[in-house]
Amino acid sequence: MVAALVLAVAACERADQPTPGEDADDATVIAIPARPASHVPRWLDDEGEQHFDDRGARFIDLVQAKHAIFAVGAASRASELAHEQFQPALAGEAMVRRGRLWLELLRHSGDFALDAGGMAPYQVVTEDGRKADGQPRLEDYASAVYAYHMHHRAGRWADHELDDSLTFYPAAYFTALVREVLDRHYADGRFYADRDQEHFGAASMGHGLAATHPAFYAWYRWHKQEGADDMGRLSEARLRAWLGYGPDDLLRIARELAAELDTAWDENRGSYVFASPEWELDALGGLLRGSKALWEHLYVFGDEEDTALARTLYRRSLTLLAGVADAAGEYGLPARLRFTDEGVRAASETVDTARHWQFLTHLVAGYALMREREGAGFLDADGNAPRQWLGEFLDAQIDVYRHHLQDGRLMARLDMESGEALDARAGIEAMGAFVVAALEGYRNGTAYDRPGAWADDVELAERSRALYHAVLKQTVLLERRLPLIRQ
Repeated sequence: MVAALVLAVAACERADQPTPGEDADDATVIAIPARPASHVPRWLDDEGEQHFDDRGARFIDLVQAKHAIFAVGAASRASELAHEQFQPALAGEAMVRRGRLWLELLRHSGDFALDAGGMAPYQVVTEDGRKADGQPRLEDYASAVYAYHMHHRAGRWADHELDDSLTFYPAAYFTALVREVLDRHYADGRFYADRDQEHFGAASMGHGLAATHPAFYAWYRWHKQEGADDMGRLSEARLRAWLGYGPDDLLRIARELAAELDTAWDENRGSYVFASPEWELDALGGLLRGSKALWEHLYVFGDEEDTALARTLYRRSLTLLAGVADAAGEYGLPARLRFTDEGVRAASETVDTARHWQFLTHLVAGYALMREREGAGFLDADGNAPRQWLGEFLDAQIDVYRHHLQDGRLMARLDMESGEALDARAGIEAMGAFVVAALEGYRNGTAYDRPGAWADDVELAERSRALYHAVLKQTVLLERRLPLIRQ
């Protein structure tokens, strides 16, 4: 199966493999060169020492480390981090190094590939060396597929001869992951947590929607004239071969998913209810991002009935997000939420920083709710003007980073009411998610902006500069724990 071949990214390159940009037939994939096993830790303690999960290295930590490298590299341009009023040197060798490091980390993903296809959550040490371990998890895929962010911004490295690699290798990778989820975890409008399709619920639905949203985005970008420089660089035959699903296939799936969501919608609670009215924060974020992909696909590729359905999905997403905003606390968002007839309540006494920042990533990064530049454009067209209150919500949730830091490090867990540190270790997953959410989302409101807007507003400059510094510090702390740059 094509997906299994691409997922085996530890396979060595062969002479007969296509080079980036070369036409490929339906059975051809890009193999990514092998590299040594990855050693990305799970936590850093207050002395900077690294610690691993009891089961070994985690795929999600590698994924989020890779995302952070992308976000800083992509923002290292003259209008943002490399602006003359901040750190111009970031646009030079540092940006090139991060582009190359990103590719290395992508190749390391192959260390988690299972022989049967799919990506394992762990890499463990055995007598025969390291091996991938555990059954694939949709929540890992929901984060990993965001590799398309580099694909779409590869042109920023065009002057450094990384353009082709950063365009085509990520595309082969994320399309394979998406196909794995659709082939083995999806059936009849539902995403299942397991490959046997026995375990279904809110978490699997939310993570599954997030894990497959790049399929919808890929065809949307391929279809739109504005996408000619990214997804449009792949031929239609190649994109169909890698994904295994064309626009019509995805339209059918979008309709099935929308029907399942419609059945689960509880008007009194203002939420989708799958057995329980509770939602894990990151799964709810995944549902919001995936819903955006559904309504865009229905609107762009569907008929009049699909357009009406798209508007319903859009309005329900705003209702859900308004409920989340009501449950927000001074120190961030609760790790779990309960939707009731009387409103939304925190179902957890904890702010899990990884969940907090991953939720925001679902809102602001990639094919996300706040990315309304073309297509349906519901946010901008809505007479209720939701962009302003969404911007205010995002400003507030980004601003809590100050409470999440202790001695410059991002703590893992805080008490929801007091802000007391429940786990002061710096989690790699949380650090990576923070960097992405901050850099992708900081301009949706008015509290932060690029350096070009700082001249006439001292407070804006101070807030934005402090956020930039925090982002860079977390990234450097993370990079120093990656074995690649110590070699």
